[in-house]
Amino acid sequence: MAESIKLWDWQELTLDKILDFYDHGGHSLLSQAPTGTGKSLIACEFIRRMREQSKPIYFVTHSKSLLKQFSDHLTEFDMYHGIIAPRAPILQYRIQVISAASLMRRINQIDEPWGLIFEEAHHSTTEMFTRVLKAWPNARLLGLTATPYRLSGEPLSMYESMITAPPMRWFIDNYYLSEYDYFIPAEVNTDGLHHIGGDFNVSELAERLKADNARIGNLVEYYEKYAKGFPGIAFGTSIADAEEIGKRFRDSGYDMKALHSKTDGNVQELLDDARAGRLKMLSTCDMIGEGVDVKGLTVEIDGRPTESLVIDLQHAGRVLRAQYAKGYDLSTNEGRKAAMEAGGKGHAKILDFSSNYLRHGLPDDERQWSLKGAPKIHTQSAYKRCPSCQRPIPNFMRVCPYCQYEFPRLASQSMIPEEVEGALVPMGSLRQEDKNGLVLKIARGANSLREAIMIAKQNGANHQAAWYVWTKILKKEA
Repeated sequence: MAESIKLWDWQELTLDKILDFYDHGGHSLLSQAPTGTGKSLIACEFIRRMREQSKPIYFVTHSKSLLKQFSDHLTEFDMYHGIIAPRAPILQYRIQVISAASLMRRINQIDEPWGLIFEEAHHSTTEMFTRVLKAWPNARLLGLTATPYRLSGEPLSMYESMITAPPMRWFIDNYYLSEYDYFIPAEVNTDGLHHIGGDFNVSELAERLKADNARIGNLVEYYEKYAKGFPGIAFGTSIADAEEIGKRFRDSGYDMKALHSKTDGNVQELLDDARAGRLKMLSTCDMIGEGVDVKGLTVEIDGRPTESLVIDLQHAGRVLRAQYAKGYDLSTNEGRKAAMEAGGKGHAKILDFSSNYLRHGLPDDERQWSLKGAPKIHTQSAYKRCPSCQRPIPNFMRVCPYCQYEFPRLASQSMIPEEVEGALVPMGSLRQEDKNGLVLKIARGANSLREAIMIAKQNGANHQAAWYVWTKILKKEA
């Protein structure tokens, strides 16, 4: 019998909430947590506990690669299971891993389980749930996703309730996810492009970007400038684009493989090589996306403009996964921090060649998720690009916190600085104290000087640094 799976405290808390929901008569639940934080481990331990009670569980996924990935997870934890998919033998186990397409085709031929778990549950459709509930009215339903959101704005009303994990910034600050550096080497113009299914028309987008002769060369140039030598993944707009990106990197001396649905050879072997870390450089458009775990990736080269928040966050999630060295106590912040530092990954690096930061903000912006859905509303971006260091900074900042570039004042802005009492802190010392992104953390998280001081102390800085950031950089009243 498989032993219990060691979970982190926040995972245990999430699992307790899931169990409590069903113990009190709940039927369908959605559980959200950011990409790379271990939703699969929670699912495995949930399945193990249900198996101990002789309750059959089916795990449903929407792609062949994710089906194998979760099957490998179960095997790792000594949980015997069957796979329901084309050409797979039918094995009589209480645990089954099944593709969504096979579920729909065989639902009247399979015994009703105690429960089903839906991976990447933002793809759940009302039609699928209607068929499941009609065939199996007593089955409990559990959805897992990092992004409970649909581009169409439709609600996820098939779920009765939702539990959410802490925001991504919490996972970064507590060393469950990697800190990251974000660069915008180039802007892209998508004006006039039509939409299909809520996202850009792929063929029009490909033609627009193909006309930019310098674009792919820029991908290589700025990879070498900001991330040379680190393992990375480039996202293109199409198979042809992914192939061209891969070729340009290979011509520049990098062993980059293009991995997509029409890749020559054994795609599963290439995926296995990527997951194991044997492939260091990848280009893709449709393979390494939602839910696919690839070890060691540090750099996202984002060459695909998208209107989809889901795609944008899932792509960033490929490089935000923590890389821990062995031999450390991962149950504590200090242990995880030390393991990260010894792991050698450093900060993840996101190179946004697609202006996606204007559409979706930054990966760790706090977001409010809801089962009610919401239409996509085009609003002005909260960020602007620093022309000096090519980083995104909040629109209200007049001085870049990274390189101290001073934005030109508008004619309507006063040239007379506000006078605020207090001791000045030299900018040089602030730069040293800002190595953990103190300015941006205070800008995002503080609503008063008191809160700014609390954030500063949490990040190893003093109250003077907080006062300087609050009054001199953010221009707030003390």
